[in-house]
Amino acid sequence: MIQPAYLLGALFAKEKKLAKRCQKLGVEAPKVIIIRKFIQRSTNELGVENFDPMFEYEVVGVSPVLAGGWQIVASVQHTDEGNIVKVAPKFQETFTENLFNAPDTCEHCNKNRNRKLTIVVQDAKGKMFRVGTDCLKDFTGHNLPAVWETFEDDVDLTKLTHYTESYHLGQVIWLAYAAQRLRGWKGAQTEFGTPTYEVVKSALKGCSCVREPYGLLSGDCPFCVIVPNALDIEKAGKAIEWIAQTTEETGYIANLRVAVMALAFKKNFPLIVSLIRGYDNFVDGEAQKKIWEAEKKLRDEAKALEVKVPCPEGKETIVGEIVKLNVSENAYGVRQVMTVKDARGFKVWGTVPTALADAQVGDKVQFNAEVTRSDKDECFGFFKRPTKPLLNGKKVVVCNNNYICPCLACVAGRATGLLLPIDEEVLVDATDSDVDF
Repeated sequence: MIQPAYLLGALFAKEKKLAKRCQKLGVEAPKVIIIRKFIQRSTNELGVENFDPMFEYEVVGVSPVLAGGWQIVASVQHTDEGNIVKVAPKFQETFTENLFNAPDTCEHCNKNRNRKLTIVVQDAKGKMFRVGTDCLKDFTGHNLPAVWETFEDDVDLTKLTHYTESYHLGQVIWLAYAAQRLRGWKGAQTEFGTPTYEVVKSALKGCSCVREPYGLLSGDCPFCVIVPNALDIEKAGKAIEWIAQTTEETGYIANLRVAVMALAFKKNFPLIVSLIRGYDNFVDGEAQKKIWEAEKKLRDEAKALEVKVPCPEGKETIVGEIVKLNVSENAYGVRQVMTVKDARGFKVWGTVPTALADAQVGDKVQFNAEVTRSDKDECFGFFKRPTKPLLNGKKVVVCNNNYICPCLACVAGRATGLLLPIDEEVLVDATDSDVDF
């Protein structure tokens, strides 16, 4: 059977109540199994699309056979307009009795009473009697309604306190999107402005200036301008369908799903309105995930096309680009290290020379160093004792500010009697101007 989601709690309450009765009678209690929960989309007479949380369930269990082999086969409700006949699922294919015009008499006691309900019972040999509820216990040992009768009874909505607000889920969510689009999102704890859920609730109740509900208003009232557009309605439908399909068992998403599916507007209206934030965050996260996956795919494809060049060993001149800079700490202290991709295709890692202390990722460098190939990756190596560094085609000299320093600044300083501050780094044109970076 398929029922609105707000009846789920009442259904389980009936299951629990019936289980207690079955325990007293010493028979196996039926169980309710939820097959699926879903959103049913429909369009009303005004052409507005509705979104109704629904669930499908079945009742399973062994049909009890009591003393004498008696079982309940069908029930007949007697009304002024005619009889309503309900047949037990077990007998629906074999039951052929025409009871639509049956009188309200009991074939057991034959007493004339104005009965509203009679029950059809059958023994092990197939013999049937239609009896009143008072006589039912003479055949089955009790006068309780049948299992399928219990679960098919209409639920009194006035007893469901969480359903006292008759809002439509679709209207709530698309108005929330409209309010967010026009005013921005305002949480329940906001210090400035009216919370979004209060704006939505006011729009649902209607404006006192025109007395029209559902937010389809116009006028000077600040709530009259909350008019959803086609995009708001489309996003609302997607948000409702998304929350119905979530599987989280704890946390915000789980609470949100329960509140939405149960239409628990009275106590959880702010939580239900926050569905738009939960869905938007989910969409943003999925979009970012797709970007990351696309970037990873491009990196993997580039790596697959990349020609693997084994790292050489021994004294080498490294000419390439800095691809990573970080800090390494060991027992001897802290040092700045860099990874350089050589123009030939391999990478090396080692300590940043003092002359390249200001280098950044992406800078072109050249230096001589002792290189050792990695045991784990033949295209990766480690360098040590780098010399003759060049940064973006220029030599970097650390001025010692003395009378024997060979840098051009010190030569000029000695000529003029002025010297640079200690350890001032100076870039001079490389003598190897034909180096190609």
